[in-house]
Amino acid sequence: MKYTIEYINSRANREILDTTDTYKLLTLQKATNSIHNQNRILIDFAKSKIFNDNRHYDKFFIKYKSIKTHPERAELQKKLYTEIRDQYKKLDRTLSDKRIEELNYDLLKPYITFLARHIDAFIAADIYTYTKYTQIRGRWHLNRMQHNNSRIYQDIERSLEIATSLETLYKEGGYSDKKLNFEWHLFLGTSWALIEAGVGEVALYFSRLLQKFLEIHVSKHRTVLQDIFTALHRGDYVRSWSTVLWIEVSALLQLNRIEEAKQTLKKMVDIYVTNPWTYTLNNRIVEACVLLCKLEPTQKNRDRAKKLFIANCNKELIDERESTRERGLIVYDFCKYVLKQDI
Repeated sequence: MKYTIEYINSRANREILDTTDTYKLLTLQKATNSIHNQNRILIDFAKSKIFNDNRHYDKFFIKYKSIKTHPERAELQKKLYTEIRDQYKKLDRTLSDKRIEELNYDLLKPYITFLARHIDAFIAADIYTYTKYTQIRGRWHLNRMQHNNSRIYQDIERSLEIATSLETLYKEGGYSDKKLNFEWHLFLGTSWALIEAGVGEVALYFSRLLQKFLEIHVSKHRTVLQDIFTALHRGDYVRSWSTVLWIEVSALLQLNRIEEAKQTLKKMVDIYVTNPWTYTLNNRIVEACVLLCKLEPTQKNRDRAKKLFIANCNKELIDERESTRERGLIVYDFCKYVLKQDI
């Protein structure tokens, strides 16, 4: 099916687009499965007792407000983030040689209490508005299609053009000798914007179109997809699979195609078990396995999630910002759905 901007506008969830309070927005997106998985975890965590018992918002807000310049505030924020990252690295080292039977909530709880601090170090930096109870933010965008004059509508038009070109390219088989310069991040960002607005079927179409080119290898570690999108010209196809499959999983969940979503999660985990990558990327595979435990709570899935979790403890966490916050969110979800802790 050839989708259009008119179709997308007619299918977008107007209630989502009209909501600005992030607590209400994420709650609504979660209820309609119009949400990035890490934002689902974020809103669950934001409403939890452990988050509210370990908040540092007021302390950080006062600190930030006492500093006159933005560079100095940014320096303080980095210091706060780095302190938490270093605590995570210590926790990882402690867990790196554990057996799966030894993992328990008491060992993992410190990740979660530090996560509350990390989130407050992020949102309290907005010194112009007191947002302790009205804003909650992680890494991911929330509602990109909210404003009619937003650039995202240009990106949607461009993404539809790219999709049409990809369809033609695939049908004609002319991809083997062409280096194209399509915009990877624009195409992916559009896919997530569509999921956020409740138009998951178009995001699913985009994801499956990309997979057609990921499945065509030009060498052992290179696929046609890397020649089509500029940002991937020097990249590795393995990371692209994670990116593309997460879009598919989220779209399928929105469309209530749960069995297909579970199979996609299994495919993602299988790819990375045989092709281990960096801390951040492997952490997202732990995330995928935890989501699979949520959807299909078997002992086999829980044991696999534990093995992946411990394996990632043997890698080095470098980034103090998004990767550290992601780690905390995934540990929170891990405790809920793998360790079955009521938190």
